[in-house]
Amino acid sequence: MTLTKKDKTDIFVAFFIGLLISFLTVMLHGNAYYHDDMQAQFMPMYYAIGNNIIHFHSLPILTTHSWLGGNIIGEFQYGIFNPIEDFLYLFLPFCHSLSMGAAFLACVHYGILSAGSFFLARVIGVPRVYSFVAMLAISTNNFLFYWFASSWFPDFTSITFMVWAIAFIILSQESRLYFCAAIISTYLTVTAGFPQTIVVVCLFVLIYTMLYFFKNRKFSSLIPMAAFGLGSAAALVSFLPTAAMLKVGNHGGGIYNNGFLVPALSDLFFAANPIHASRILVYSGYNEIKQSIFYASWFIFPIIIFTNWKSVRILPVRVVSISIFSVLLLMLTQGPEQLGPIRYSIRFIPYFHIFSIITLLYFWSHFQVKSLSHNRFKVLLGVVVFTTLLSLQQFPHMPRVIIWSGVILAAASYAFAYKKLNPALWYSLTLGIAIFARLSGGFVNPVTADWGAYIKNLHADNLSLIPKDYSICLISNPTFSTDSERFEDVWFGNMGLVHGIAGVNGYSPIGQQALVRNFFPTVQGMTFPNAGQTGLWRDAITGLTIFDLMRVSTVVAAAGSDAERFSNDKSTEWQLIKRTKYASKFTHKLPNQSLPGSLSWPLSGYTVTEPQKATATKEILQFGSIGPDVHDLIFARTYWLGYKAKFNGVSIPVTPYNGYFISVKLPDNAKSGTLELTFHIPFLKISIFAAFLSILTTYLLLVWRRIWRFSGEEPVYYIQK
Repeated sequence: MTLTKKDKTDIFVAFFIGLLISFLTVMLHGNAYYHDDMQAQFMPMYYAIGNNIIHFHSLPILTTHSWLGGNIIGEFQYGIFNPIEDFLYLFLPFCHSLSMGAAFLACVHYGILSAGSFFLARVIGVPRVYSFVAMLAISTNNFLFYWFASSWFPDFTSITFMVWAIAFIILSQESRLYFCAAIISTYLTVTAGFPQTIVVVCLFVLIYTMLYFFKNRKFSSLIPMAAFGLGSAAALVSFLPTAAMLKVGNHGGGIYNNGFLVPALSDLFFAANPIHASRILVYSGYNEIKQSIFYASWFIFPIIIFTNWKSVRILPVRVVSISIFSVLLLMLTQGPEQLGPIRYSIRFIPYFHIFSIITLLYFWSHFQVKSLSHNRFKVLLGVVVFTTLLSLQQFPHMPRVIIWSGVILAAASYAFAYKKLNPALWYSLTLGIAIFARLSGGFVNPVTADWGAYIKNLHADNLSLIPKDYSICLISNPTFSTDSERFEDVWFGNMGLVHGIAGVNGYSPIGQQALVRNFFPTVQGMTFPNAGQTGLWRDAITGLTIFDLMRVSTVVAAAGSDAERFSNDKSTEWQLIKRTKYASKFTHKLPNQSLPGSLSWPLSGYTVTEPQKATATKEILQFGSIGPDVHDLIFARTYWLGYKAKFNGVSIPVTPYNGYFISVKLPDNAKSGTLELTFHIPFLKISIFAAFLSILTTYLLLVWRRIWRFSGEEPVYYIQK
């Protein structure tokens, strides 16, 4: 496939259409892309990363400004090794609010998704007109909007690169340029930071390569797999640290299915109904979801019924592959609920929608019935009536909108059946019915939380530097108030980062096992009701309280039971300095506040200076003298795999203390010397070697002329004779 000037223009047009459609959503609802995890996890961290790059000229891989969520590289989802994501983060500090920043990121990625969807459809073999239809259907997909673009954002960003990666992987045998593009787009997909998308691309590559090799049986048939492998190898640095984090993390593994966020198979067959609610086991129980998250596009059933399946004789490998792949994705939506680090099978729904839409449009455009069939229309009308009645039966409290949906589908089916659809009407129906589905469901998915974290005064400190002390917010119930102004006084998740607060709270789907066990029952960094008591507990070995060892000088307790409980449990050292409608703020003087860097204990028995300012990844302490009773040092840092220590150039052990502190054991009879505590990206040498090997292999394949003799014809499969 050679891209013509017209093709390139169409891709740019598709990009701007996606940009426009997503921007119109923002015009109707300014906070449309700012819910749940975007409020508590992603936008605060994205903003802080962008601020760090612009103002402090460093890309943070680790920060001590959050005990729970500070392992940025280990979390994988922040995409810090994705150059496009890093570039977009640079604009966030110039946005007046996090919701504006979320809208900016979503709109740009919708543009990337729209252009990539159009390109993928063209690569599969869908004609230009119907490729624009596919683009419109995918760009207005409800599941992408309600779950990914507004909450699980890394899944959305990875999908926007995925459509490009699969398109270029299919084309990778045709030219060296496409081969390189496949490697780059695979790298961008992997580094965007979501495991489901990596699994999806890997499965497609396996299916496509096996089918191609079965027909061709040449080494060149393995080029698509090589492109995916080389791109993934170059991206190892982005996800291998996650493997290290899992070793000390709290993330559950195993394989099981309890039905949580597993969609009913029956609901998936309502892919052509713009109004179909559902019931599913979600966070707050077995609840109704009124948004049509199972809607793919109105033309699903018309295409199935009006395609002349008997005329399908020969299909290219890419079409056979994507057809099998669509069926496989349908199966994946049914579970298991958790497979190792892969969670929530409901997340496979938009992948199923994307590839099903493109597959069906291919068959319709190449094998549509030649003559008008009244019987086929009657069947189609019967399907519309039947599915509409089923929706009414399940959700009788929504009669008006469901009946209108049926009427619209019937009218669209009539135009489809009697060939009254010109391109303009195709586009109008696809976009118009999608808008109808969106408006009927509203702009907020009630299953995902709207915390109301509309923080007014954004401020982020240098994530790379070590804070002198910390704060912790005791908030066991974040809905103790529904007033968004409460987040000027309290916080959870990563919200503290945009308050300029170095805190214990954070957001981590993986977590740090010991820290989570003691303080945080949820990934959002909300605290146990007894978290204050845990922090006030005095450690038997050091004689300091846990809060003192953590260098927590300030406790902010949410109004109500959290504030009352801490006020009753605290010692007289803690003084109430501020009380507002939403929180009580307590502070006390740290016994170790004069110690340099993040050193927390022991308090005496040595002399020490700090020759240079400590950072999250490197801390140097110069000991002038060390007493005979000083053997172990404790640092106010979260223990992660990747820390190393040297004393006078000799490696010494770094171990966890109490499960989540950094502890360093000094050499026996140490009198004086230099201690260097550093954090290294886990598996960095392996990652560098893999990246080097990827580049070298790419070069060797590019100069190997024999494998680039593409005949211009893709092998085909004979479906029926």
